[in-house]
Amino acid sequence: MKAESTIFTGIQRPFTMFGIPALMLGFCAAMAAVTFGGFVAAGLMAWSIPAAVLALLSMWTVFYRQQRNDHHFGNAFFIVPRFWKKHQTRTLIAGHPSTTKQGGKS
Repeated sequence: MKAESTIFTGIQRPFTMFGIPALMLGFCAAMAAVTFGGFVAAGLMAWSIPAAVLALLSMWTVFYRQQRNDHHFGNAFFIVPRFWKKHQTRTLIAGHPSTTKQGGKS
């Protein structure tokens, strides 16, 4: 007889704040701060706060829609794409990089 799992894998969702993962919310806030700084540096003080709020809300809206469609979008968003890496490294299950080099080069 198979024991029933107490964890329902079909309904597991990552922790969110205001509908998006906390790391993505921080990313939205950082981009809003960069927008604010850019407007201040350009001398447009009157437009800096509205532009930062607009940037924050627009990014939050885009990320919220993506997160609503795929609950693990936040995890996939922060994975470094393969083309940014110079060399591929193998990783152990525990997460530590292996000491061997790939490609036969020592």
